[in-house]
Amino acid sequence: CLRAMGDKNAIGISYGIGERDRWSEKMSNVFGLRTRLYDCGADPGRSPPMAGIAPNNAGSCVGRDNHCYEQAYEALRVCLGPAEATLAGRRFEPLAAH
Repeated sequence: CLRAMGDKNAIGISYGIGERDRWSEKMSNVFGLRTRLYDCGADPGRSPPMAGIAPNNAGSCVGRDNHCYEQAYEALRVCLGPAEATLAGRRFEPLAAH
């Protein structure tokens, strides 16, 4: 597992992040992975990563208590579903699309 995280093409993918996603922050800040964050229901007004305002590709996050990604993250308003669809204004895609 650790060997895979050292691959320059490796990327962390997180689903249903809500307001804050400590897993993707850890993948970015501890393992140096770029991350993709997927959530079709999170309110960007309450989720800095989904709003795109959390520090992104920020260099060192040591000593910071709030949202911070040392490596680049990409936030996508998409949820997992069995097929591509839009239901009640929310976009769904199958895992194979990611």
